[in-house]
Amino acid sequence: MQKGLKNIFYGYIILILNINFFFVDLTANFLGYILIANGLKELSFKNEKFKDGIIIAKFLAVYEFYTLSLKFIGLLKVENIYLNSLLNIALSILGLLLLDSILGGIFLEAKYNKNVKIENESNNLWKCNIIYTSIFLIYSAFYLNYNHVDFMKIISLLLILFSFILYIYMILFLRKAGKKLDVA
Repeated sequence: MQKGLKNIFYGYIILILNINFFFVDLTANFLGYILIANGLKELSFKNEKFKDGIIIAKFLAVYEFYTLSLKFIGLLKVENIYLNSLLNIALSILGLLLLDSILGGIFLEAKYNKNVKIENESNNLWKCNIIYTSIFLIYSAFYLNYNHVDFMKIISLLLILFSFILYIYMILFLRKAGKKLDVA
């Protein structure tokens, strides 16, 4: 179990890094999603929940590679605020479904191994991500109409901070779950 969660762990570390060079994103998020997909594939023999996320992670990897390629050659410039918002909403929902697969699989493994602490932490992390995504979706709807208001910029900064905290929490949890569930 630890090897699969380690791949997911490193995948999320790649996703959290944001390296820009002259306003060009060099992060290569697609590599993070490939690691996550490989981790889920290694864990898929444990329970069906892990299997559910493989397709989503692969889709996100292809999408990220495609957009990175188009950005690199200068063909992708999304200037339409409505299209950009719709893409962000779709990616948020896919990210939530991916998290459901990962955290749901960990939850089931913790339940099977009678590790109540990991089970509860997985459930709490899932709830935090549901709250974050719900707030983001509501924010996106208001941003389309009120993007010029300073209040929306403050909410945007708070959402970025909340997202960063959730990524850190997820990374730390994956490390802990990998160690605890391998021992059980």
